[in-house]
Amino acid sequence: MLRNKNGGAPTDEAVALFIVMIFLVVGFIWIKISNVSKENTVLNELSRQKEAIDAQSNLYSFLSQRSSGYEVSDIIIHSYYNNDYAALESLIRNFFNQYYSNDWIIIIEDQNSNTILSENPNNFLVRAMISMSTTREEAATAYLPVKIGDEPSLLNVRLLLVQLSDTGVKK
Repeated sequence: MLRNKNGGAPTDEAVALFIVMIFLVVGFIWIKISNVSKENTVLNELSRQKEAIDAQSNLYSFLSQRSSGYEVSDIIIHSYYNNDYAALESLIRNFFNQYYSNDWIIIIEDQNSNTILSENPNNFLVRAMISMSTTREEAATAYLPVKIGDEPSLLNVRLLLVQLSDTGVKK
């Protein structure tokens, strides 16, 4: 161990200690940043799960609400049999605009995945958005029983939450 001219602490050890302290501080900061990133990932996943639960709840609320003395689910089935969706389109828009502004699409499909009705506030975009691969998340699904001839079948009612800004489409 070498001492400096004034008899103080050795300089080589002080420099080494200082370098070790710098590495410890940088390591501590790196660990903290990494934990924040993990926490953000967990928070984003929880937020997405809450959004899916809310969407499922909203879809079921919509299907069970009454209009003109009938539940909306019955109106959907009646519209399917009569191939007339005019009354249903306004019900869909009025209900879902309360919760999702412009970032939603309702798709009603038959059991063979043939789209029967696609509805959203930006209706001119719906067919293009469904046909191209866009960033969209299926948030909720419900099935309604129907009969085609003597055969039982299902209508698939899906609520998609869409980020139109992610698709390059301006709102």
